[in-house]
Amino acid sequence: MEIPPSNPKLGWVVGRGRSDLGKGGVDFLLTSRTTYDVAGRHARMYHNPSSKVLMIIAGRRPIVLNGTLELKDDQRAITATNTGISFGDLTYRLDFTSLESSSY
Repeated sequence: MEIPPSNPKLGWVVGRGRSDLGKGGVDFLLTSRTTYDVAGRHARMYHNPSSKVLMIIAGRRPIVLNGTLELKDDQRAITATNTGISFGDLTYRLDFTSLESSSY
């Protein structure tokens, strides 16, 4: 997350992208295919610089955290060191590490 979001007030936009928006309108392009049930702008992730908390913000399309908690038009703080996040049919694992950039 070293690369800042296109719009810092919104945070990083995650999704399939949209052809009518520059760079697809997303910061994290998950897929360009429509077969995975991922919306063009599926969700947002916002890192609060004051509290250092990473928020996941779901829109009209649901996201699932750790395979059990479905969020739709809702938000949650990501507080665990690793969290499963599903956008449509695609699932990812977000890991927080204490690695220094010089070590990778």
